This record gives sequence, C-alpha cells and structure tokens, in this order.
Amino acid sequence: MTSAVIRYLCVIAFGLISFPSLADWLVAASQRAVRPSPNEAEVMAQNPPSFRWSRHPSLPPQYELELIAPDGQRKLVQSSTNWYLPDSSLAVGRWAWRVRPSASTTWSDLRHFTLSTEANLFLVPETPILRKRVLEHARPRSLQIVAGGADDWAAMATAQRPAALKRLQEQVTNELQLPSVSDRDFPLDISGRIDWTKLVQIRKAYTRITRVGQQAESAALLYRLTRNQAYLTEATRRAAELAALDPAGVTAHTKDDQTSRRIGLSLAIVADQLSDTLSAATRAAWWNAVGQRAAFIYADLAKDGGHLAQYPYQSHAGVNLAYLAAMATLSLGEQTAASQWFDFSVRQHFHHAWPYSGSEGGYADGTAYAQYIIHDALRIWPILHNATGVNLFAKPWSEGMVNYFSWFVPPGTPTHMFGSDAESRPVPWLLKAFASRVGTPAAKWYVRNLIGEEDALMYLQAPYPLPVDAIPLAVPPPSAAWVRSIGWVAMHSSLPDRGRTSVYFKSSPFGSYGHSHADQNSFVIHSAGRALLTDSGVYDWYGSAHFTGWYRRTEAHNAVTFDGGQGQFSRDSADGSFAAVGNIQSAVLTPPLYRVEGDATQAYTGALTKARRTLWYAPALGWVIIRDQLAAPLPHRFELNLHALAPFVENGSGYRVTNDGVSACIDVLSPQQLAQGIVSSGYPVPPDGLKPAAAHALRMSTRESVNSTELWMGIRVGCTGSTLTLTQIEAGRMHVANNESALDLK
Repeated sequence: MTSAVIRYLCVIAFGLISFPSLADWLVAASQRAVRPSPNEAEVMAQNPPSFRWSRHPSLPPQYELELIAPDGQRKLVQSSTNWYLPDSSLAVGRWAWRVRPSASTTWSDLRHFTLSTEANLFLVPETPILRKRVLEHARPRSLQIVAGGADDWAAMATAQRPAALKRLQEQVTNELQLPSVSDRDFPLDISGRIDWTKLVQIRKAYTRITRVGQQAESAALLYRLTRNQAYLTEATRRAAELAALDPAGVTAHTKDDQTSRRIGLSLAIVADQLSDTLSAATRAAWWNAVGQRAAFIYADLAKDGGHLAQYPYQSHAGVNLAYLAAMATLSLGEQTAASQWFDFSVRQHFHHAWPYSGSEGGYADGTAYAQYIIHDALRIWPILHNATGVNLFAKPWSEGMVNYFSWFVPPGTPTHMFGSDAESRPVPWLLKAFASRVGTPAAKWYVRNLIGEEDALMYLQAPYPLPVDAIPLAVPPPSAAWVRSIGWVAMHSSLPDRGRTSVYFKSSPFGSYGHSHADQNSFVIHSAGRALLTDSGVYDWYGSAHFTGWYRRTEAHNAVTFDGGQGQFSRDSADGSFAAVGNIQSAVLTPPLYRVEGDATQAYTGALTKARRTLWYAPALGWVIIRDQLAAPLPHRFELNLHALAPFVENGSGYRVTNDGVSACIDVLSPQQLAQGIVSSGYPVPPDGLKPAAAHALRMSTRESVNSTELWMGIRVGCTGSTLTLTQIEAGRMHVANNESALDLK
C-alpha cells in the first residue's frame, strides 16, 4: 500500500472523529458559521494546517493566535481576520492552539491536533511575496513557465500534444460562424425573484456567452502556438464582443454572477495571452472591462468585513472568490485596484478553496456539484499556479478529491451521487482531467479507467508533463470507505471491476443545506453499471415547485418518512437546514460483511426521538440488509420509501425491480409490522421545462400508528435464491437466510 493511500486512510479513520463541542466563542451560535479547525484531536492531512475560527462578538481588528509545539515551545502570531495559514511547515507531533481578540486577555479553549509524517506539505508564501512573483512573471502569466520563454512553451505544446492542437483548430474553425453576442440578445429584465421564464434567458445568455468566451480563449491560444494571423483576428473579434457587454446590464454580477464572472475571466485570459499584440487603447479598454466585473465581485465579497470568512458555506460566493483571485492575478499591473483584489482573494482561496468537507477532500453537496467546481478549478488553478508558483492540485484536499470521485463516481457508474443533479450522468473526461493533475497512484488508476478525450483547450494548457504521468504504478483506492467529514460511505463488491455492485449510504453533518437534500440515512444501489435503487426527481431549477415539493424532500429518497410522506427538515432556512443533520455512528468496512449505522434523529427536528438505520452489505452474496429503529412522542404510521427507474412488481411477498436486465428483489423481513406496499409512478409535482425521467416508487407503511417500531428489509441484488427470512438467534444476534445462503448479523 502506498504512502499516499496510508495517509488518506489515517485521516478518514482518525482525523474527524466527533468529540463534544467546546463551549467557547470559537463556535458560533449560527449553524452555518465557520467551524473551528483544527478541531480537538484532529489528525491533519496538510502541513501546515489552515486555522480558522468564528469571529468574536466584539469584531476586533486583530486576533492573537498561540501555537504550542510538541516540545512545549509557544509561538504567538497576529491575524487581521478569523483565519491563519502559516507560510512554513510545522514539526511532526501533537500540537495545541488557541486564539483571543487582540484587546482581550481571555483565550478560547485549547484545541489539540496531530501532524504525522504522512501529512502533505503545502506551503503558501505571504501575500507580498506572491504579488512580487506575479509582477515578475512575463506575460502571458496564465501559461506555464519554461526555460526558453513563451516561444519555447509553444514549440513544446505543438510537439507533445499534436492531436489536441488539431482538435482545437477544428473547433475554432467550426465556430467561426458563431453569431455575435450583445446585450440586445437578452431583452428580458431578470431582476427580482427568479422564475422559469427568467431562468430560460439566464441559461441562454450563459450558454451563448460561454461559447463566445471559449472561442476567444481558443483562438488566442492558437495564435500563441502558431502565430497565424487568422486566429489573432478571431480572438480579438470575440474578446471585443465580451468587452462590449454592459457590466451593469443583463449580465451584471447582481443579476447573474455566473455569466459575469465567465465574461471577466475569459476576457482577462485573452488580454493576457495577446498582450504583445494589443494597441494601448484596446489593452486599456479590455482591462477596464475586466476590472468592472472584478470590482462587482470584490464589493460583494468584502461586505461585513469579508463575509465568506465567517460564513463559508455559500456556493456562489466561494466560486466567485476563486474567479476574483484569477482575475486579480492576471490584472496586477494593469489597474490600481487589482492589488486590493489580489490581497483579499488569493491567499484566502489557497487557505480554504472549497469548504464542503474536511481537509481530506470530498463534497457534501453531491458529486454533480463537485464535478462543477472541479471544472472551475481546472480553469482557475493553472493560472494561479503558473503566476504564483502555488499548486492547488498538490493540496491534500485535491488528493482526497480523487479518492472521493473514485468511490462515489467510479468508472462506468450510471449517475452522480446524492444532492442536486444526482440523476445526471457524470462527464468522464472532466473527472479524468482533474485526476491527471494529481500525482498519486489512485489518480493514475482513475485516469486509466475513465474514457473520453479532455477538452483540447484545457489539455493544451495543462502541465508538461502531466503530474499523473510521473507516477509509476496505478493503484485503486480500497473498495470501501467512510468520508467522515461529509458523512458518506461507499461499499463496492470490487472497485476495480466495472460489473461491481455498489452500495452508498449518507448521514451527513451538512444536513439539507444548499444543494444537499433531506436524505439523512438514505442509500443508493447500483449494479453492473445500472441504477437499481436511486434518488427520485430531476433538477429543473433551485427553488422550483418540483424542487421544494418533491426533489429535495425525504420522501423522494430511499429513506424513512411517516404519515403520508412527512420527513426531515427541508425548507429554505440556512440554520434550520444545517441543524437537520445526520451522523454516521459507526462503520465496519472489511469484507466479507460491511456494516454502517447512521442516526438521523436530529434531521426530523423533534418529530422523532429515534431514527437509527443500520445497513449490512455482504458483497459475495449480493445481499443488503436494512434495520430501522424508530420512535416518536406521538403515534405515527412509519414508512419505508424506495425509488427506481423501472417499475416495482410484486414478487411473492416482496417486490422486484429490473433495469436493463439487472434486478434487485426486495424482501419484507418484518411482515408483522408492515402492510402491503403502495407502488406509484411519476412525480406528485412535475418539473419545469424538462421531460421527466422514468420514476417509480414503493412505499411500505406500518400497519397502524405506533410510537416505536423496528423495521427490517432485505435486498437481493441479482435476485438469486428464494426470499430471505429473518430469525432472532439471541439478544443482539439475528440470522438471515434463504435456500442458498445464510448470514449472521450482530
């Protein structure tokens, strides 16, 4: 086993064990506020770790942080914000830290953390050094530095990646007739509350402007590679279209931040790469247009002293910070305000790039949104790396992210996993591109087993050579894993086998916030590349009637509801959603029998006093056994919900579902408690503007209203053998069997 795998397993096994909260001001009353890190007894994946804490109520101008080394030596450092990233490594061993406002003598509680020899070194110089590096970098700053300069880089790119060069040339030629874009193309006022009509225009604008931006960037790069004047003409024409879009109009940051930041970054990249060809007037006009877009982002993020540092779980704001960092990096020296934007954004992004997991990687909002943010990373991080020398693909989070994708979006998987857009198909080339920038054996295995050619523009600007190419061996991660910081478990019959059966379980400390759903203690089953038991619904748009009335509700997932679909908290309340959490209490992930136990009681916000689910998976048998222990202060009819892309049909006393020749049989193991199930199709609330995918549901309810119950069901993937039966051998020990096999459960 490689050191990289050992390091990752150490972190997920020991690094995020839950401990009682320390009752001091570092923990804010708001559930969505930043959480202290390193937490008590945490094993850190990164050296030096990033420190963060909730702001003191007095909002002091500075904080004093005390670090206590393993040998007892103490070091005091000052920070003007509620985070601190050391610029040098720390000694291996057990550390402690505490913090206080600069004008106070009262320290926070002491927290301990451990740095092992397996922690990844990730060094980020202080901001003045980073700024100096950028200004000393000859343009184009966005491209990799080689000994002979930009011309030698161009020769290397054309020699080493000729197929990608040819593809990019073909793409640019095919897009020469792309219609010009202007503000007049989008006449609808999209201010105010969003609705489907406005959303249609927003998506149209984003798609068209993205194509124009891609064409401008592609033509600019081809000019640098070939010095063909036709490419310069096309790049200049398309960039001029972007520069002419009104930053206070329909593409304003306040109306559509995603389109606005896309315009700003595309224009900055083209201005950077064509710097030696532009007239003074054009250069000034383009950088002014970039600056207006960047200024809107900065003004928004700088509110309340930089609100993202206190409330990091803002998906749009977090991505906007990354875009601001890239635009500021490319703009330095062109406009005075760029220094302010750079100082504000770059090191903060290095400190905590994406906050929806611990330092070991992962993304609590779901793998579809994880795929979206790595697409942003693939655009932004190479710019920051080339200009500053800091490589975010070498951050431990990135290494862990490859493992996360390997477990939850393994090669050949049919859909994404958990959260919004989970029903969509993964984009293998994009996952492959991200993994190729990470130099680990697991990344090499993932890259080798994913299909598809990377986007030519992205690939031509990727490092030479790719980091993954320097790794001699391809080694898959283990076939089962618990990513503690997001409360997800993956259990595969064999991860390297594309015909694998995969069982996924979720009980997350991120609750139903953002793009996470009210699906604590839910599970999903895939087998042989087919989705057998899935989440239900389609992602039409955030806040739609379908989204709020079905898609993110507990009843749309393989989870427990009561009294006609009542479930976990799923309303638009940030603190409420963050409080409706699940908790994986234990996981045993060694064959021949996997076991995970989750507690979702808190997610039901008082309606239930116990909502505990235990799931066993025997990969050799293809059996999944599920026990739900449920209790409430009032009597309820408890419900087990299952969803599939194919109809549920009666199968003896149970049910069978078959998707494209792959089957699962559901056996009712507590028939005394459960009444005949109700099978349905379609959605109670249809999505906007989309043709709904096939949707089929099975709901099994208790025969009567009760205060407490214990419900059991078995799932036979492949439907081998007869119906399962359940008998109790002794207290705490159950026996599950059919005519072919048997299993004892403790």
